[in-house]
Amino acid sequence: RHRIDAARDFLARRGGTAVFLGRWTAFFRAVMPALAGTAHMPYPRFLAFNVAGGGSWGVTVVLVGYLAGASYAHIEKLLGRGAALVVAAVAVTAVVVWQVRRRRAE
Repeated sequence: RHRIDAARDFLARRGGTAVFLGRWTAFFRAVMPALAGTAHMPYPRFLAFNVAGGGSWGVTVVLVGYLAGASYAHIEKLLGRGAALVVAAVAVTAVVVWQVRRRRAE
Protein backbone atom coordinates (compact mmCIF):
# COMPACT_ATOMS: atom_id res chain seq x y z
CA ARG A 1 0.00 0.00 0.00
CA HIS A 2 2.84 2.38 0.85
CA ARG A 3 4.52 1.87 -2.54
CA ILE A 4 1.28 2.48 -4.43
CA ASP A 5 0.75 5.70 -2.48
CA ALA A 6 4.34 6.76 -3.27
CA ALA A 7 3.77 6.02 -6.97
CA ARG A 8 0.56 8.07 -6.93
CA ASP A 9 2.36 10.99 -5.30
CA PHE A 10 5.18 10.78 -7.83
CA LEU A 11 2.72 10.73 -10.73
CA ALA A 12 0.86 13.68 -9.24
CA ARG A 13 4.10 15.68 -9.15
CA ARG A 14 5.87 14.43 -12.29
CA GLY A 15 3.12 12.61 -14.15
CA GLY A 16 3.87 13.60 -17.73
CA THR A 17 7.60 13.06 -17.43
CA ALA A 18 7.08 9.73 -15.67
CA VAL A 19 4.77 8.51 -18.43
CA PHE A 20 7.18 9.70 -21.14
CA LEU A 21 10.21 8.03 -19.54
CA GLY A 22 8.17 4.96 -18.64
CA ARG A 23 7.99 4.10 -22.33
CA TRP A 24 11.77 3.56 -22.29
CA THR A 25 11.70 0.88 -19.54
CA ALA A 26 9.95 -2.44 -20.08
CA PHE A 27 8.53 -2.76 -16.56
CA PHE A 28 7.14 0.77 -16.48
CA ARG A 29 5.83 0.45 -20.03
CA ALA A 30 3.62 -2.37 -18.76
CA VAL A 31 2.43 -0.83 -15.49
CA MET A 32 2.32 2.90 -16.28
CA PRO A 33 -1.28 2.94 -17.56
CA ALA A 34 -2.50 1.35 -14.34
CA LEU A 35 -0.40 3.67 -12.19
CA ALA A 36 -1.61 6.71 -14.09
CA GLY A 37 -5.19 5.54 -13.65
CA THR A 38 -4.82 5.03 -9.91
CA ALA A 39 -3.21 8.47 -9.64
CA HIS A 40 -6.25 9.96 -11.46
CA MET A 41 -4.12 11.46 -14.22
CA PRO A 42 -6.37 13.06 -16.85
CA TYR A 43 -6.54 10.79 -19.88
CA PRO A 44 -5.72 13.48 -22.50
CA ARG A 45 -2.52 14.32 -20.60
CA PHE A 46 -1.61 10.63 -20.25
CA LEU A 47 -2.31 10.04 -23.93
CA ALA A 48 -0.18 12.98 -25.07
CA PHE A 49 2.87 11.95 -23.03
CA ASN A 50 2.38 8.26 -23.83
CA VAL A 51 2.25 8.95 -27.58
CA ALA A 52 5.28 11.25 -27.37
CA GLY A 53 7.27 8.69 -25.37
CA GLY A 54 6.26 5.79 -27.59
CA GLY A 55 7.00 7.71 -30.76
CA SER A 56 10.41 8.86 -29.58
CA TRP A 57 11.26 5.36 -28.33
CA GLY A 58 10.21 3.77 -31.61
CA VAL A 59 12.09 6.23 -33.80
CA THR A 60 15.23 5.98 -31.66
CA VAL A 61 15.28 2.17 -31.59
CA VAL A 62 14.74 1.93 -35.34
CA LEU A 63 17.43 4.53 -36.12
CA VAL A 64 19.96 2.93 -33.78
CA GLY A 65 19.28 -0.46 -35.35
CA TYR A 66 19.61 0.95 -38.85
CA LEU A 67 22.84 2.80 -38.03
CA ALA A 68 24.31 -0.27 -36.32
CA GLY A 69 23.50 -2.40 -39.37
CA ALA A 70 24.83 0.20 -41.80
CA SER A 71 28.05 0.69 -39.83
CA TYR A 72 28.59 -3.08 -39.66
CA ALA A 73 28.17 -3.34 -43.44
CA HIS A 74 30.57 -0.42 -43.94
CA ILE A 75 33.21 -1.91 -41.63
CA GLU A 76 32.83 -5.31 -43.27
CA LYS A 77 33.36 -3.78 -46.70
CA LEU A 78 36.45 -1.84 -45.61
CA LEU A 79 38.18 -4.40 -43.42
CA GLY A 80 36.66 -7.73 -44.30
CA ARG A 81 34.37 -10.06 -42.40
CA GLY A 82 37.03 -11.24 -39.93
CA ALA A 83 37.93 -7.76 -38.77
CA ALA A 84 34.26 -6.81 -38.50
CA LEU A 85 33.63 -9.85 -36.28
CA VAL A 86 36.60 -8.91 -34.09
CA VAL A 87 35.27 -5.36 -33.71
CA ALA A 88 31.82 -6.71 -32.85
CA ALA A 89 33.31 -9.14 -30.30
CA VAL A 90 35.32 -6.36 -28.66
CA ALA A 91 32.23 -4.16 -28.46
CA VAL A 92 30.12 -6.93 -26.92
CA THR A 93 32.88 -7.77 -24.43
CA ALA A 94 33.17 -4.11 -23.44
CA VAL A 95 29.43 -3.86 -22.82
CA VAL A 96 29.41 -7.08 -20.76
CA VAL A 97 32.36 -5.93 -18.63
CA TRP A 98 30.73 -2.55 -18.11
CA GLN A 99 27.45 -4.15 -17.00
CA VAL A 100 29.20 -6.55 -14.61
CA ARG A 101 31.21 -3.74 -13.02
CA ARG A 102 28.10 -1.56 -12.70
CA ARG A 103 26.13 -4.34 -10.99
CA ARG A 104 28.98 -5.14 -8.63
CA ALA A 105 29.24 -1.48 -7.69
CA GLU A 106 25.54 -1.41 -6.81
